[in-house]
Amino acid sequence: MITLTSEGAVATDQNGGTLATIDYFGRGVDAAATLTGLFGFEPVVEVVAPVATDFGFQGTLYDWEGFRLYWQYGYEDDPQSGIGSRPFQPPTSFTSTVAAVRDVAIVATDGAAVGDGQGDLSALYPDQTRSYTDPNGVVVESAFIDCLVLPPNGGGPDEPEGDPMNCVGLRAEPSDGAVTSIHAPAGLNYGM
Repeated sequence: MITLTSEGAVATDQNGGTLATIDYFGRGVDAAATLTGLFGFEPVVEVVAPVATDFGFQGTLYDWEGFRLYWQYGYEDDPQSGIGSRPFQPPTSFTSTVAAVRDVAIVATDGAAVGDGQGDLSALYPDQTRSYTDPNGVVVESAFIDCLVLPPNGGGPDEPEGDPMNCVGLRAEPSDGAVTSIHAPAGLNYGM
């Protein structure tokens, strides 16, 4: 099983023994090698080159059948790339849109998995849920759990209210359906 927490990913065996830990501030290529060993097969790799006008993801994406590792600004041929700055710029993050990769379960800190629940995340996590309506009119809910409060990151006029945090994000799309994805770390209240 791989458990996504606010501080890293932890792989355990059927007895709960730790097989590997992955720090979000480590190099993505090293995390990919660890995960390839755990899953037993190579991921699909996509390099997303920087584009001057694109503010989306840039780096290397590794995908094991719906479990994705995003290595922000990280490229295997550049050993100086993909290095974050603690605690606000983790270069490695994960998104899972599957409950398991072959026989390896993927769960959030509290044991939630993709496909769990058939209702409103706000009922399960009343103080930790945010919702919005997407451009197609679908209400999407995200719950932020296992939040690690970070030190203030500088203040200023663009600093949001509330403590900056790294969390595990659960998403239900639509909001009255099951969990559709897990993302970690999910940053909240970071200043601009």
